[in-house]
Amino acid sequence: MRKAEKSFRKAFYFNPDYIEAYILRGNIYLEQGQRFVEGLHDDFERYRKRAKESYLKVQSVANIDEETKGMAHYKLGETYYDLYGNKEKASKQWKMAVSVSPESLWGKMAQERLNALK
Repeated sequence: MRKAEKSFRKAFYFNPDYIEAYILRGNIYLEQGQRFVEGLHDDFERYRKRAKESYLKVQSVANIDEETKGMAHYKLGETYYDLYGNKEKASKQWKMAVSVSPESLWGKMAQERLNALK
């Protein structure tokens, strides 16, 4: 994981808005965080923090397409739900995914998650 972090830092140094790298980093940290229970792994806090930061960065870039923005909202919702246990923030992100990209896979998956919360 340390090598990956070093590679991401290098990529972001040369291209601070390298969206694909932020998505990949977020996905890696989300998946790693989902494998551990809070408090039972030393790096859990770092995993969830980096996943959240990565998806927020993707959302902040103005010139990304709606599907990518929907994906970032969906994944941030997953991060809030799975790694923070925050259903309210997760729901807000999933609603945004449906709003910005309703016909995409991400919008449809977000709607399914919202329906499951009811």
